[in-house]
Amino acid sequence: MLAAIDQGGDMRSHSEGHIDGNRVDRRRGRPGRRHGMRRVAGFSIVELVVVLVVLSILTAVALPQITAVINSSRITGNANEIIGGLQFARAEAVRANRRVIFCSMNPLNPVGCNGGDPWPGWGVFNDRDNDNVADADELVRTGNVENPMLVRGTNLPNNRVVFRSDGLAYQNGTNTLLAGTLRVCMPTDTPNLNARDIRIAAGGRANIDAAVPATNICNPSPN
Repeated sequence: MLAAIDQGGDMRSHSEGHIDGNRVDRRRGRPGRRHGMRRVAGFSIVELVVVLVVLSILTAVALPQITAVINSSRITGNANEIIGGLQFARAEAVRANRRVIFCSMNPLNPVGCNGGDPWPGWGVFNDRDNDNVADADELVRTGNVENPMLVRGTNLPNNRVVFRSDGLAYQNGTNTLLAGTLRVCMPTDTPNLNARDIRIAAGGRANIDAAVPATNICNPSPN
């Protein structure tokens, strides 16, 4: 009996050992299987190519729109600076009770209204000696025309606007009220509406018209 029990016990022990061994084997096997199923993070070559193609398409579609917005903002900004200079010249004429002239001026040589057309910049001077020349001590404000902007005038004799002490703009040397235009444009087709017209109405009031299309040379008109 004891031998049988011992033998049975041995059998159970062997059986349990075999079972435990299976459990150990299974436990040892599980991490191996899990490790084999683990996936390395990252993109495959195909996925990367697809992403690059999509990005290139989106860039091709969006870039012209972004460029148009930036250029439109630059054109408007330059037009606003010019109209600000005109309004300042008009107010200065009333304040100083004398002629004040807004004209085309070279920002690198801001003495004299010798900027020509297209305007490289503009200046405002208090013409104390009534000689129509911007002397160094008469200059009160200057502005630059941002490259590659073009500014051209229409019906502005000698590329200038002369305000008298009453705040009105007259044709140079006459009693005729001035009515003219300054066109600000960028030589680009992005956007197509690449110009702003600054209208100087009879009497000197200035305002900016809605955006308009223009050629790359701003449709210049004789002054």
